[in-house]
Amino acid sequence: MRKTGHIRSLVSPGCSIHNRVILFMIIGVFTAPQLRAQTIDLRGVNCSVETVNDPATMALTYWPERYGSLNDAEFDPESDNIEEIKDVESALELFRFYDYYYPSHRFPRIKKRLDRSRAKAVHLITLSLQEHPCDTAMWDKWIYMMVEENDFLQLRMLTTQLVEAIPSYFKGYMALALAEYQLRNYTAAEAGFRHGIDRIPTDRLAEFISLDDLLTPDELVDYRVSPVNFTHTYFRPFDPRYLSAFNERELGHFARVTYSDIVFPLWRKHNDDEWLLSPGDFILRFGLPRDVTVTTIDEPPILERSIHIKFDKQAWKFTDYYRNGEYFLRDKQLLDARDTLTVTPQQYQLPGQRFVFKPPTQFSCFQSPKRGLVDVYASFGVPLSDDKAFLDNAIFETGLFLMDSTGVMGASSSGTFYGLLDADIKKVGAFSYWTRTRKVESAEFSSTTAVLEVNSNIDRVFGRHKMDTFQCDFSKNVIGLSDIMVSTLVEET
Repeated sequence: MRKTGHIRSLVSPGCSIHNRVILFMIIGVFTAPQLRAQTIDLRGVNCSVETVNDPATMALTYWPERYGSLNDAEFDPESDNIEEIKDVESALELFRFYDYYYPSHRFPRIKKRLDRSRAKAVHLITLSLQEHPCDTAMWDKWIYMMVEENDFLQLRMLTTQLVEAIPSYFKGYMALALAEYQLRNYTAAEAGFRHGIDRIPTDRLAEFISLDDLLTPDELVDYRVSPVNFTHTYFRPFDPRYLSAFNERELGHFARVTYSDIVFPLWRKHNDDEWLLSPGDFILRFGLPRDVTVTTIDEPPILERSIHIKFDKQAWKFTDYYRNGEYFLRDKQLLDARDTLTVTPQQYQLPGQRFVFKPPTQFSCFQSPKRGLVDVYASFGVPLSDDKAFLDNAIFETGLFLMDSTGVMGASSSGTFYGLLDADIKKVGAFSYWTRTRKVESAEFSSTTAVLEVNSNIDRVFGRHKMDTFQCDFSKNVIGLSDIMVSTLVEET
């Protein structure tokens, strides 16, 4: 746990702090990390950003070619002169040095000095932004420091005000959306990504929304024919929850691209070379990292830094061969990766979702009294706990969705149930089930995909039952059998 110190504010006594952004920075006297408050006054700031910073200016974790204004003594791990550094670039250089060569799990005695150098860099960046709030290159550095620390609460707090002060700064919107996504505020994330993409310069838009790195060779052929139409429909079949108003898989894609652009800004540099696979290539396919660790070899003539990235179901090691911030796979891992990407081009799991169950469901179809229409029913059961408090407080969202092979929604019906009625709970052996039937009216179809979804407020439980080839066609003028629907309640009249 970090010790907290005294509070120092850049706001003069009695000055209103409304519409200010409060940044809680780890700065301090550098005898130990301490918590102090800093503010960046964005009132009245309205910047017009016409240029986009070179991605190379954002690559903060590479070893610089020159020491710049720092001398050998200042890089000495035993030195205690961090507080004397006064300019941002020198502070960043020192931080990069410790971050690059002394990963904390191998050199615990350096951990405190690494934290202090990071705190000093953040402090000086903050002071610089106080004086020059329209300096987007400095904002890039600050955003990187927050994402690198996984401090998404801090990132959201600042970028919420930042996008108002610099409305044309698309990276501010993308960083805000990434923070909301990581904090599982998907509605806000969707709005942030939408505003950010609307502001991306035209010459960079294709690069950002490109699906080249996700597609199999066969899919790439179709993508080249019509990129716009293909991109528009690509994520539909991967939507993990039709009950929500947006496609979480598509949001996940934008979060992966944004994270890669911030943390590994050079990852696109060799996109045309299929033998140079970078961390961004894997983040795009397998999701945001679960864990990132660093290892170094500092035994002349070998000088090497590697990062180990763990995803949900796999891990990969990337090496910075040329000490310029570009990480790639090497040797056997590269061959293994090419095989993996061929078999499993991408993976996705909705963040925060504890598990997905498959509720027992019977799909049924009957001819509607309305000409040319059919009534589709989904009779389903949800296993329940016998806890009375659970039954009284349970909230269930349910939805029935019919889609074509490309994921285009043909018809849908959804609703929310608050609390469960005893009449809707059925005993089957030792188990209790909440049973309901949901109906949707649709045009006749020869074959479609039917999906029943159930979402509960209890313990992040989500249920989905999908039938890929559901047929319901009464257009033929022949005698046929009616469908079957499960009865959940029989009453005498």
